[in-house]
Parts: sequence; C-alpha cells; structure tokens
Amino acid sequence: MQDSRNSNPTKDAEEPKTGAGFGPIGLIWPIALALVLIVAALDAGSIVGAFDLDPDGVEAAWLTKGLTALFWFAAAFAAQRWLRVLLWTGIVEARSGVPAPGLLIDMSAALIYVAALIIVLSFVFDLPVTGLLTTSSIVIAVIGFALRGMISDLFTGVALGVERPFSIGDWVELNDGTVGKVVMMNWRATRLLTKEETTVIISNSELATGRFKNYSTPDRFFRDEIEILLDYSVTAWRAERLLKSAIWSVQEVVDVPRESEVRIKEFTESGTVWLVRFWIPDYGSLHRLRYEVQRAILRNMHFSGVHVPAQRIEWRSLPREAPQRDIDFLHAIDLIAPLTDEEILVINDQMTQHLFKRGVPVVSQGEAGHSLFVVKEGMLSVFVAGADGRETRVGSLTPGAFFGELSLLTGAPRGATVVPEVDSVGFEITKNTLAPILQRRPELAERLSETLAERQMRTREAFAALDAETGIERRASLSEEFLKGIKKFFGI
Repeated sequence: MQDSRNSNPTKDAEEPKTGAGFGPIGLIWPIALALVLIVAALDAGSIVGAFDLDPDGVEAAWLTKGLTALFWFAAAFAAQRWLRVLLWTGIVEARSGVPAPGLLIDMSAALIYVAALIIVLSFVFDLPVTGLLTTSSIVIAVIGFALRGMISDLFTGVALGVERPFSIGDWVELNDGTVGKVVMMNWRATRLLTKEETTVIISNSELATGRFKNYSTPDRFFRDEIEILLDYSVTAWRAERLLKSAIWSVQEVVDVPRESEVRIKEFTESGTVWLVRFWIPDYGSLHRLRYEVQRAILRNMHFSGVHVPAQRIEWRSLPREAPQRDIDFLHAIDLIAPLTDEEILVINDQMTQHLFKRGVPVVSQGEAGHSLFVVKEGMLSVFVAGADGRETRVGSLTPGAFFGELSLLTGAPRGATVVPEVDSVGFEITKNTLAPILQRRPELAERLSETLAERQMRTREAFAALDAETGIERRASLSEEFLKGIKKFFGI
C-alpha cells in the first residue's frame, strides 16, 4: 500500500485507453478475407490450371499450403478482432465501466496468433512442434513469473470490474482500518481519498484477497451507534426521553428513511450502558452528525441534571438537591433570567412538573390559557393551523425551550398546538405564581415585554424582511404593545 499527498485522484497516467473502434466493415472484411482464402485453398486446382502449373509439382503443393496458411492467419486476425469487440468491450468494459487493459488485449491476441502458427506448422507444413511448444512454455513461464504481480493485478481487476463490489464515490474501509472514498479504479490498482485529504493506492490483488467494508451499499445511508453510561437512578423512560430527543433534534438524521432507536447494552457496576443508534445519510457526514448527536445528548443531560458516573459511589441525596438543580435550570431560561434569585426560588417552589405523553397535545391552538411551559426533558413539535384549517409543523422544542409566554403574560389564546414527539417532562408556571412578583416590582414588566418582543421578532423572522432601523422600531412597538397587555392582565 502506498500513500501519496501530491497525486491527482482524477487522473492516472497509467490508465489504459483501449476500445474496439471498429465499424461494421472493420468486423466483416476479416471474415470475408478468411472465407475467400479457404475457398481458394479448397479450389487450388483451378488456380494451378490457370497458371499452367503441374498439379503434382512442387509449385502447386506450395500454393495450396500457402493459401491454407493465409486462411489460418486471416481467421486468427478475425477471431482476435471479434474477441475484442464481444468480450473486452461488450462484456468486460460494459460491466466494469472502464476499458480493458491494453496489455491483456494484446496478450489474448498473441495467444490466438501463436495458436494459428502452431496449427499452420503442424497441420499445414507437417513440421514437429513439440520442441517449439516446450520452448514456448518455458518462455511463457519465465515471463509469467517476472510479471506475476502485474498479471495477478490485471486479472483481479477484471474480476473486480465484473463483480463490482464498489463503485466510484463509494466509501470503503480496508483491512487495516483505512477509510476513504473510491476516486479511481483501473486494472492495476484502486485509489482512495481519505477524509484527511491523503491518497491511498492499493493493488487490486491485495484488495481482492483482503477484507473490506463498503459503507455505500446497498444504500448510501448506514447506521451509527454511540455508547453512553447512565446512572441507575436514571429510569428507562427518562433515558429514552433524553436520548431519543437528542437524535430527533438533528434534522439530517431524521430525514433518513430509517427509524433510530435506543437500547440497553449491559448493566455494569457504575450504571446502565445504553446504545444510541441512528442513521447517517452518507459516510462523508459521519463525524459531523455523530458530533451533533453527542452535543444534543450533552445538552439534554445538562438541562435534566443527569451526569455520567465516573464510578459507582453510594450516596444519599440531600432534600434540597433536586430543587437546587431546577433553580439552576430556570436561570438558563432567558424569559426568567431578569428575575432575582429569591423570585426564581419562589417560582421553583410553586411551579408544577408534568409528564407529557407522546402524541397527546400539551396545548392546542386557540384555547384559553394563563401559563407558561418550560421543557426539561424530551422533544415537542409545534404546529400552526392555516386559514384552511390544515396544521403545519413549524418547529420543535428541546430542553431549555419554553412556550406559552403570551398566554402567561397577556392572557392571549394559545398561538399554536404543541405535541410531544417522545414522552417528555416540563414545568408549568402560572399567572398566580408570577402575579405577586410583578405587583411588587412593576418595572419588571418592561424587561419582560422587551424579552417577549425580541422573541416574537425572531419567531416571525421579521429581521430578514426589514432593515435594521425599521426592525428596531418594530421591536420597540411590539415591546410597548406587550407592556400594555402585561400591565392590564396583571393589574399593575
């Protein structure tokens, strides 16, 4: 195996350029010539008479033998030409997609001519050919031994071309762990381009005798998996929420027409080993999408307060530990961030935790509501009904996201339908919890209205259609509008 950083994967100076290149006339006239010669040889007596030669003389005998010998060589010429058209171009090149090697074509033609020569010497001129065959065999053996590697590569290339275990553009992994995209195939070697932009050239004989994986067949997509260790305190339902929602948050993985899954691999002293299995559209995006899934898992674990156990330690949770984790979680929510630690502690004590069952809407568009929901675990989809009543999926909610802020702050009806994609966990914060805080600190309403206006601007993608100055003005207008609604709703 060779490594090369300077070679061009799209060109190969040794790539043979062969092809039949024969029209109908180029295929028919050799056969016609052979037929004329065999007829002339069979009717040599007429030719002898035309030249007033002695039918039993030496001249007549040599004329007959000469015509017969010419017939065999003409037949050999026609045979090698038809062999090239029917076998090397019609079968090998058609199935492999690349021309047959010129050396292989020349070798087959030479064998045909040698066979014709032996027939002529043995059957036409009655000469002993045993010595010639012995000498030829020795010469062929010596040449074959000297070129055994090249000949092996050639015939292996033919086999690979016919069988086609991979094609240009496929990602393959060699026996030594090298992974690369097939960028060139000829009858001697195959060239791979790795993700590190290095070129690997491997001989066909080595490739055929070794074991390799093809990540691009039977389909371009394939399954990847990640192992993750979770503590025994994490229930199976909670683990599924964390891991499945992480997978489904990566759109390129979701678009693959296969279903991802999570499974328990084994139980260890430190915890449960989970397998996260998901589908990659092609090998070229493997590392990028694996990172996206891993990052989503880490994000979900962060918001859920779940940690990977370094070792199994027996301990007891303090009564206040779980609420403290929820307080840290609430600090990360931008709508709640303007509140003080004491105010967030009040919300933490009064908010309600809910288990959202998969497929059961949490809120429905148009219904009344006075509460905000914060997603802690899982994943939920957001649907908005159009004028025709048809619902369109407009986004998804992952841990740390919230919805229902307009209903909480202004009493507006629900603006969308939210449906869990997996069993999910979230907190509900009601108007009754927030009202005493706003009544004690009316200035907080202005900050909440600004945050609400900025979020609404992002939701409507208004900044994409407006220039910066107009966008700022519109945000200020929305903020003023929401501030009036908040003051009216909370009576401040």
